[in-house]
Amino acid sequence: MASDITRKQAFILSLKRCAAPGSEQAASLLELIQAPPACFAIEHVLRNLHPILELMSTPLLASDIDDAFADALTLWLELTTWICADDNAQRVVADLASDGIDHQARRPLHGHLDEWPGYCALYYAHPNPELIPRHRHLAAQLLICQAELRSIDDRDDLNYRSALSAAWRVLRLSADPSTKKSFSARQALLHALPVAPITAAEYLASVGSLDLPYENAVHRQSICVALRYAAQRTGARRRTSRSGRTLVRQPEVPPKRWAPNAVDELAFSKSESRTYTVDRKRAATLEQEGAAVDELQAAYTLVQPADPWPADLPIDRSPLAAC
Repeated sequence: MASDITRKQAFILSLKRCAAPGSEQAASLLELIQAPPACFAIEHVLRNLHPILELMSTPLLASDIDDAFADALTLWLELTTWICADDNAQRVVADLASDGIDHQARRPLHGHLDEWPGYCALYYAHPNPELIPRHRHLAAQLLICQAELRSIDDRDDLNYRSALSAAWRVLRLSADPSTKKSFSARQALLHALPVAPITAAEYLASVGSLDLPYENAVHRQSICVALRYAAQRTGARRRTSRSGRTLVRQPEVPPKRWAPNAVDELAFSKSESRTYTVDRKRAATLEQEGAAVDELQAAYTLVQPADPWPADLPIDRSPLAAC
């Protein structure tokens, strides 16, 4: 094929040619998961995505999405159900150009991780059956956050996108055994995450209250930042019930009192300009755990001075320490 974009378009056309149910919403599904133009490993991603979408359709998680999202979700489930059945996935990709992914390689998505953090995270299914429900629940919450993402031309959304990228990285590394030491350390975090379906506000409160060792406190912080941006930047979750009741705003989670910690020392330095940068030497330490320095910089480079954080927020408090 002439270009990567053609492969993505060809995938959608192939779904329609195969008369896949829900194919009319294929483009919106690829947009939700931030699929790259090359659509590499798409059949693996959609197979892993199916049980996550099923979880998102449960009553408590569905209460955090609007009617338009719920309608699309129904069709996405039909499509991924079809993809998972028999050899349908192979039928769809059979005529597409090779994606160049070696699924037997130690790190099959090497070179794509920084640019497509959410999509790459969905490539990995957790290898431990006991932790699969917790891993999928976190993925479902992050997908609901991702649905809130607006135009990247807006600087507020650039901050939101960076926070969400950091959370996707935590999800990916928690399910990728090739990272060895980092993978092992993150299992304690997964064990502590909620397993039963709950609302986004409840999930944020639960994760924010976890008392974890430093190596996992950093990752807990990343998750909280993404969830809090979704809750505060977009006006919490305005929920529309299927029975036609008026919109209801999810209760805000009270901010925890803050004390300086290693996360803030890594991500911020006090400055009159309110611009905060990552210390490269400290970032290099985390790089050894599987994080790229550029990935960390993308997550913590800038905090807007006009962010509407709670009115009682102490002046010397780091906004990202709200969890």
